[in-house]
Amino acid sequence: MLFNPRSLNNKINDVMGLFHDKDIDIASICESWLEDDTNFTTSIIKSYGYSIIHEFRQGKRGGGTAVLFKTGLPVNLCKISRAFETFECVAVWLKAEKTKIILRSDSVQNW
Repeated sequence: MLFNPRSLNNKINDVMGLFHDKDIDIASICESWLEDDTNFTTSIIKSYGYSIIHEFRQGKRGGGTAVLFKTGLPVNLCKISRAFETFECVAVWLKAEKTKIILRSDSVQNW
């Protein structure tokens, strides 16, 4: 699932309720607006049984990209260049039997 909530912070319970109701295993999130891994929003994500890999927007409000996935899925961070000036991105790989799936979440920075 690809999702742009334009801030998870003020609607996290609705988003996680949707993920739970639709049994979403993994989702790419654009415009997450999260600032760190230890805030109230990430604790709610974890309470629903999900983990998060996130790329925060540095020095500005908004932005950020994330991948949310059910805890226990074999999801790992892909090492990619972080030297982008016009967009943010996070990439993960998911091992599924004999296949590796790469999922990337992007967010264009507003100037």
